[in-house]
Amino acid sequence: APASAGGAAVPPQAGGVGGTEYGSAVAALGRPVAVRFAVAPGRVLAGGKLPAIHLRLDEPGVPRVQARIVLRPVGSGRLVRLVLGGVGTGRTLRPSWPKGTVLAAGRYSVLVHATDPAGHVLRRTARSSGRTALTVVAPTPKAVPKPTPAPTPVVVAPVVVAPLPTGLGRFPVAGPHTYGQGFGVDRGDHTHQGVDVLGAQGLPIVAPLAGTIRFTDYQASAAGEYVVMRATSGADFFFAHCVRRSTVVSPGQAVTAGQPLCSLGATGDAQGAHLHFELWPNGWRTGAKDSVPVDPLSQLKAWDR
Repeated sequence: APASAGGAAVPPQAGGVGGTEYGSAVAALGRPVAVRFAVAPGRVLAGGKLPAIHLRLDEPGVPRVQARIVLRPVGSGRLVRLVLGGVGTGRTLRPSWPKGTVLAAGRYSVLVHATDPAGHVLRRTARSSGRTALTVVAPTPKAVPKPTPAPTPVVVAPVVVAPLPTGLGRFPVAGPHTYGQGFGVDRGDHTHQGVDVLGAQGLPIVAPLAGTIRFTDYQASAAGEYVVMRATSGADFFFAHCVRRSTVVSPGQAVTAGQPLCSLGATGDAQGAHLHFELWPNGWRTGAKDSVPVDPLSQLKAWDR
């Protein structure tokens, strides 16, 4: 077969990892031979960690050859090339992916191309084809489930229609901060129900007003470590993505304005350290018709002075 197309297909290795079988040395017959070529694991997640590459090229009497690796999408798509340049023969190489390499989801045929100083191209055999396969899987969209209340919630007074908290209060992030994504932003599978406040990892998260802690819990797939408190006004505040095991309050505990609750972090489904803050005027997820969040930005800015 032409050198650009490769030779016979190689049976997949055990465990689903592609790669040419590595056995005894193969006679080069005056041409470079890929006696070892593997891309592992042979199945990766798009946008995740790229697989490791193991390559050994041999040609008796030839110390160096020019080499490159080409990823050809099965079907349609853009070729991806790793130009290795001059590489030594007779030893296993572990080429690095160029910085910024991103592989689109799909199946790829991965081939080694090599040329010796005399212009001889890679010799492909059934045992040393210089060919393998790679599958890149699209990530499954994350569904953000509603945080599950603690198994034994604290019994509090019945929720009544409460006005938004006004007047004096403390900003919930005790340190330098900026505002991030706001209330109502469409995230594809759900609508953002709060306001993100960005700051340095570990900054104290404090109670804006006096009140009582209702729930503390951890949800790895969404809210991360979170705290729910009820202010004396009757409104509930939801603080999410705290540093793991940084919560210093417990359900039923009375807190004062400015009292530390947890530390600003990035646990759960979070990109970078930030506080996800929600305001529920009529109680957090009580099941009542009027138990809904409202945009807390104006209240946050009133505290942010």
